[in-house]
Amino acid sequence: YTIIAWIKDSDWSSTNNYIIDRGKLDQSGVGRFYFMVNSSSYLTVKHASGNEVYATAKAVPTNEWVCALVTRSNGSLTFAINGEAINHFSNGDAAASFDAGEVGQVTSVGSYPWATNYEVENIALVRFSITAVTKEQIKKIYEDEKVLFQENAKATLYGTSDTLTALAYDNDTKLLHAGTSAGRSV
Repeated sequence: YTIIAWIKDSDWSSTNNYIIDRGKLDQSGVGRFYFMVNSSSYLTVKHASGNEVYATAKAVPTNEWVCALVTRSNGSLTFAINGEAINHFSNGDAAASFDAGEVGQVTSVGSYPWATNYEVENIALVRFSITAVTKEQIKKIYEDEKVLFQENAKATLYGTSDTLTALAYDNDTKLLHAGTSAGRSV
């Protein structure tokens, strides 16, 4: 599997900050899975039958958009921050099972649903895949998407319709112009 999210927070260290949490409504912990930034500012994942696994090689920076990723292939985990793969782990069991069949689970994005103050302040472009990405793909995903999270980025289409009427790419400015019902989006 692969989970990717762009996240931004002013203080990762005050509590656990859940990117994805999946657990039973009765809070029993049976079958629970989560991907988060822990209170030490490290990406962390927990599979249902295992312990937490966290990447201690690099802390998640504060006050900037960060591309956070975890991927698992053949029982091996890779975390990534901003396209940089991190394979140094502490604690836990990377080969633990992901119990998708546990009845009565809910999935929460950007928060822990049973308590307050465990949320990520800003979260965008959250994706799940049943396939694992390679280190080359991790880097490419980050490089392709980082322009969307730069200061003054203009990356949304606007208008009253979802129909595009024209597309044009400016080789000099490297901008894509899209014609919409409200005019031009850049």
